[in-house]
Amino acid sequence: MSLNTWKMINDAVVICNPKTGEPTPLIHSVIVKSDLSYKYWDYLAWSAASINNSDVLALGYGAGTFAQLLHKWGITTKGIGIEIDESLKELHSLFNDYKVHYCDFRDGVKKLNTKFDTILIDVYDEKGYVDDAYDTEWIKIFLSLRKEKGRVVFHCMDLTGSFLAAGIPLPSIPSVLATMLKRIRSVTNENIYVVPLWSSYLLWIGEPPQKIKSSILPVQWVDLFFHSRMMPIETIDVNKLEAFSRPWTYERLEENNKSLLFELNRRAPFLLSKFNHLVQIMEPALQRNSTVQELETIIKTLSSSLSENDDVSSNHALSFLYAMIRNWSEAFRVLSKQKLEFPGWFFE
Repeated sequence: MSLNTWKMINDAVVICNPKTGEPTPLIHSVIVKSDLSYKYWDYLAWSAASINNSDVLALGYGAGTFAQLLHKWGITTKGIGIEIDESLKELHSLFNDYKVHYCDFRDGVKKLNTKFDTILIDVYDEKGYVDDAYDTEWIKIFLSLRKEKGRVVFHCMDLTGSFLAAGIPLPSIPSVLATMLKRIRSVTNENIYVVPLWSSYLLWIGEPPQKIKSSILPVQWVDLFFHSRMMPIETIDVNKLEAFSRPWTYERLEENNKSLLFELNRRAPFLLSKFNHLVQIMEPALQRNSTVQELETIIKTLSSSLSENDDVSSNHALSFLYAMIRNWSEAFRVLSKQKLEFPGWFFE
């Protein structure tokens, strides 16, 4: 990310256009006020928290949002953050568990002489993915930096994450997920897991997470939620998958997402209808700061559709909505029913 190109707006670190200085729609990090962000930072924090006293390497540290959440949860981790934007230093002074190196991730990683339990890769700039951080050469390097039983966790974004969250089989056209699976399998035969949130997902290499020991209900719920969404990628012939070429800019991702929707409609229009139905229900809750009353209306709408078809992905969405209004008994109840499973691919 270009230096000094952010503004703090309503506790969000918003990326600004480097030419005009005007805020863009891209939120880089947030200053958390609650124990959950209901965004992808929750699963980054969960990843770090699922090993006791985890030593963490975080590439694309940002404002350290995941580390802020860990403080809220009362969970001790420590480690190194690598962040190219030194102007965020004032925010990093709030939390001292992480030593932040201000440099390009390539330079920072090459200087490391220690190993880590958890390595988080969340490296984007105002254009999109920083491609090298997700390439085969660097996947090898990240794997070499782990302690025994450590794991490497990539935060990824494309529409395949949304399909997985909705329980929809994946079109076998080029995508970020297909490319990452091909790259990972070219260097290791270790376990790979996908953990979808809504519009993004984790790609997890290595040992699965331990259960988090906590008496805090939101932490117990987020641990169960992500465990219930953790999908093992088992027998798959990666040679059947097509790679999505670089660069992975936001513009090219948008075009690729359109292609994924088109292909899903060609192969299974009824599944596209199912996907669109869940998106229409969930999007208002995910895209804006909804009031409790608005969220309760969304819950009512989703619950009525569940009475006709007890769908796993809809139950997970319902649990998430209950968590957003802090109704933990209902959030746990509907989540305890089923686990999301990897739905597979559409191959010709």
